[in-house]
Amino acid sequence: MAPSPITATSSRTAMPDRLPSYAEHPRCRHTNLAAGPRRLVEHGWNQVPGQGRQPSSSRARAPLPTVGRSWTRRRRMTTEQIDLGTADTAQPWRVIDIVGGYRRALAVLGAWRLDVFTELGHGPRSARQLAEKLGLHREALRDLLHALAGLDLVTLDEHGDYTLTPHAHCLVPDRPGYIGGFLDNQENEVHPAWRGLADTLRTGLPTPRDDDSPYTPMYASQEQRDGFLDAMDFIVAPLARQLAARDWSRFRTVLDVGGARGSLATTLVEAHPHLRATVFDLPELAPAFARFTAGRESADRLGFEGGDFFRDPLPRADAVILGHVLHNWPPDVRRSLIRSAADAVNPGGALLIYDAMLDEDTPRLINALLSLDMRMWSGGSQYLADDCVAWLTEAGFQNVERHPHGASSSLVVGHKP
Repeated sequence: MAPSPITATSSRTAMPDRLPSYAEHPRCRHTNLAAGPRRLVEHGWNQVPGQGRQPSSSRARAPLPTVGRSWTRRRRMTTEQIDLGTADTAQPWRVIDIVGGYRRALAVLGAWRLDVFTELGHGPRSARQLAEKLGLHREALRDLLHALAGLDLVTLDEHGDYTLTPHAHCLVPDRPGYIGGFLDNQENEVHPAWRGLADTLRTGLPTPRDDDSPYTPMYASQEQRDGFLDAMDFIVAPLARQLAARDWSRFRTVLDVGGARGSLATTLVEAHPHLRATVFDLPELAPAFARFTAGRESADRLGFEGGDFFRDPLPRADAVILGHVLHNWPPDVRRSLIRSAADAVNPGGALLIYDAMLDEDTPRLINALLSLDMRMWSGGSQYLADDCVAWLTEAGFQNVERHPHGASSSLVVGHKP
């Protein structure tokens, strides 16, 4: 029997239990909030322990936080470390750090909106140079730059010049991997939706909005649409490479439902010259698909079919992909989309679904927050991987399998008799 596409032909890294917090990054020395020994994840990130200190009084009290001052030449900044104590001497610093986390996001968004990253993309600049160029208050800008240094997005050298770190290159327009569309969506769509968290928890309904659909702003202009597509391509790229590394020898045609301008489809056909791929998405995305695929050697094996997957039948293919699609909709709509996809799969073919799925017994921070994003923003959510397996089985697929896929996603594959 021929191998299925779920048979990996390259090794993959196991999914970490959680992502490291800002406080646990070794370069984050401004306020080290790593609370005692924890299980650390990959990527070479290490915990920086604080040094506890007992009060001089003989009375039993919780230890006071230790604040140690040190001089960091690379950034020329005074830094602090705060000991969070142990589980037996719990202190509020961990909660304080979490609740204050919004400041980090707003610092990055503010710097991006005011073109700080754009200007630093031209080369090192001092705070004075940046303030004069951008028309900003120099001392306030200095505070912002110091915060960005603490977030490892800029460095400060001995000459007083700030330089972007590699992490910040995605914040510079016109550079590969620019995520401006994602930032715009977060700032103007997702962040405001979180103000309705309490109501969503009471009712299960998304935060009310002025327009009918949360996706309307993405299509307001070509610039906004392309910016969001840039960000989505950046997020999908590693997942697409892992999917392409699997065995596709038993298939000849692929359909990517909701495949936008064809990033995933292009990755697959370029890795497997025998494949032909079709993207099915809204007609408004046809020009973006044409621009993205123009001039590629694989262009003659790539096609776009415009339509609405709620109303129109899907084109038939040996393998049908629903990637980062089902989380946009409630469970009844997911089942309907899976049934439509099942009708499009040729006999002997497969349906592949990947998403940041949930596990009932294993909480994952990123997946849970993404699920809340969708509940408040669109009325969708992430969903249990076990539920996805059940939906495919219900739709008539056999030998349904579940596999880790990327840092936080799961891949579920069902085979059609």
